[in-house]
Amino acid sequence: MIVFSGITMWARAVWMEGNREIEGTIPRNWIRHKKVRWPPGKNAEKPMKEMREPTSEWKSFKLCKIKLTSSEKCFLSFVIHYDENIKL
Repeated sequence: MIVFSGITMWARAVWMEGNREIEGTIPRNWIRHKKVRWPPGKNAEKPMKEMREPTSEWKSFKLCKIKLTSSEKCFLSFVIHYDENIKL
């Protein structure tokens, strides 16, 4: 588990997978050098919960932007969910 200043960090990020823009909440340590790293396999839930360090076997995707960071993963999910439903 990665800890920044005593706080485990999460990020709400946007990245490119091929021609598709993907948005998700991921461990902050999965973002490096303007790339999002993603574990191999179909299910990233366990590596995400364990906040594993990326390895050379992980896929790399171009980072578009980091929207928010927080010590609480559920906070980021709530903020984005709420924001997407605002009618202007």
